[in-house]
Amino acid sequence: MAEEKTEEQVKEELKQKQFKRVGETIITSVSVSKEFKKLMDAYDLSATETFRRGVAVMLYDLGIPQYQSRTNKERSAYVQEFLKQVGEEEKLQEKLEKVDLLKENLSEIKKNISSMKKIMEDLEE
Repeated sequence: MAEEKTEEQVKEELKQKQFKRVGETIITSVSVSKEFKKLMDAYDLSATETFRRGVAVMLYDLGIPQYQSRTNKERSAYVQEFLKQVGEEEKLQEKLEKVDLLKENLSEIKKNISSMKKIMEDLEE
């Protein structure tokens, strides 16, 4: 008599079958900018597909013959322009954060000056 499987076992088996692929599995973590993460979420991009296309473009950029296609050439040009734009936006964001920090520091300095003036006035009396 065959052993009856629990609902959890059946779900796990289905899950395993669903994700089986031909090829190698790479398990790693990747840091991306907040902008990249927002765009991946906004356009519902899977990390796997993004990685595959990124590797194909990188291999194109390295001159690997089987990846020298018109599609990869277009992707490479787009990626280069996009990375340039994201880099400029990140630099601008860093500058804005520094300006905000300066504003906070100036506010603190004003408070300290006001406090010092009050102490000086109290000493003069």
